[in-house]
Amino acid sequence: LNADAVFESGVHIITGDTGSGKSTLAYALSESGLANAAGDITFAGIEKRVFLMQFAAYHITETTVEDEIISWGKSPEATENLLKYLGLSEKRKSDPAKLSAGELKKLHLACILSGDADLIILDEPFSTLDIAGKEAFASCRQFADAQSRRPRIIIIFTHEKTVLPHADFIWEIKDDKLCYLGKASDTRALRDWDGAPEYIRYALSKGAVLKDVGFGDAVCAVNAIERHGITGHENTKHETAGHDGTEHDCAEHDGKSPSDKEERP
Repeated sequence: LNADAVFESGVHIITGDTGSGKSTLAYALSESGLANAAGDITFAGIEKRVFLMQFAAYHITETTVEDEIISWGKSPEATENLLKYLGLSEKRKSDPAKLSAGELKKLHLACILSGDADLIILDEPFSTLDIAGKEAFASCRQFADAQSRRPRIIIIFTHEKTVLPHADFIWEIKDDKLCYLGKASDTRALRDWDGAPEYIRYALSKGAVLKDVGFGDAVCAVNAIERHGITGHENTKHETAGHDGTEHDCAEHDGKSPSDKEERP
């Protein structure tokens, strides 16, 4: 795998076929140690970085769920808030190793995304989550507001095709090389994206102009076309149904996707 890239602040999605080298590059960027690797990585202005490995069990360091959260540098108040948010209040004294794979992955994702790292590297962060879990974290404010507190870099290595979070930049590993496709709002980049989810391909085939790679944004854009004949250049506001069948407003021309709603965690 050959990679020559500069990652600026924002959310980067890197896709590629199984075995293409996504995890290899993730480990290299995290400086976790790789044999037969050569090259230089410069961390300009990066004071704190964190790496979420594909298998969350590798991160367990404590014997209770509560202490596991605290080990990520969380205050007592923040720990309580995370236990409630994750629905794990009654399991606070349980062994984290006995949580389901999905529960453990959500715990570590929540701890990482609510932290203050300048660089966050996520290797297949949604791999053990069900649809509801994927949607919850793909729409959370930590993804949508990657620079809410200060500029930071989030790099997501994934082959997820169902639910994607807010993203600013799209990358793909092709023929053993890391390729920059462009901004997530660039239609040309989305069309050149071999790993694009089917909902993005469908939206583009309908003539939609997408501002993000999230499922909700694509649904809103297609709905605007089918209901009002809007291709993405006129202002409108309408409603569409999400995966859970509930109705939500879509304002695809205010610079925000549904994942940016103020009420999201």
